[in-house]
Amino acid sequence: MTATLRIESIAGAGMLGPKHGSYKVFLDGVLVGKIKRKVPFEKSVAAGPHEFHVKDEWHFSNELRGDFQAGEVARFSCKPAGNPLTSLLRLVGIGGEYFSLDPVEG
Repeated sequence: MTATLRIESIAGAGMLGPKHGSYKVFLDGVLVGKIKRKVPFEKSVAAGPHEFHVKDEWHFSNELRGDFQAGEVARFSCKPAGNPLTSLLRLVGIGGEYFSLDPVEG
């Protein structure tokens, strides 16, 4: 039985954020695809527990863990973490996650 992992890219304000280029999606430590601007990422996954995150060449998101149920569409958003100042600090390597993955309700 399978579930669907769906990640939607939400462009951030200003020059920083997931509106430039594409970002790699890792599921259980394995590269499974990319998120592009305004093109949701969808992947059929085995039902059960999984870990996933998003990254580009230098930056990363928080890692999320989920227990996916058969037939479920688990929806998440990918957006800039923090505010323009913290995003700028992360851009030069200071701070934590550059992207934020968050569950989408509904």
